[in-house]
Amino acid sequence: PMIGTLDSQRTQVVMESLLQRIVDTGSEIAIIDITGVPTVDTLVAQHLLKAIAAARRETKVIPVGTHPFGLVLDAGKGRAYTANVESNDVSVVDLAEGREIGRIKTGERPYVLALAGGRGFVTDQYSGTVTVFDLDALKVVKTIEVGDHPEGIAASPDGSRYPMPLQCGTWKNRLRAVTGPIRTG
Repeated sequence: PMIGTLDSQRTQVVMESLLQRIVDTGSEIAIIDITGVPTVDTLVAQHLLKAIAAARRETKVIPVGTHPFGLVLDAGKGRAYTANVESNDVSVVDLAEGREIGRIKTGERPYVLALAGGRGFVTDQYSGTVTVFDLDALKVVKTIEVGDHPEGIAASPDGSRYPMPLQCGTWKNRLRAVTGPIRTG
């Protein structure tokens, strides 16, 4: 996400970096999030539109929920999932089709995601919960209370261990577990 003031010089540098990164990595998708920018003047908007037009030659722009933050890829299903902190949902993107195929309602301020055992897990910072959803049905399975401001979630890549929500304790300057492993039973 871009945060703060965007003048034409900063916008040009950011967009050039973005386009170079797209070329270097061979990316087919780029997410440009300017919801953290308080105002966009005409010149900055022109730079953004030019960069998007150039990026479309290399990538596809896929609209998702408001202020996408967390992103996780599911190579097996060919999907991407974004936690949209302002629209309080998760967007499900079919990468082959290049379009959003569903949205899953979450608690307040979904932040980061993990996938394991056929389930998606998203931390809901302001609700103090983790929303668990089925990856096939794209429906919420349950909402689990985990405590104040869960900011991360970890799962084993093979799905053999359930995710564990984490909280960033700024006073300790380290991550700590909020609860034990989540059971989706």
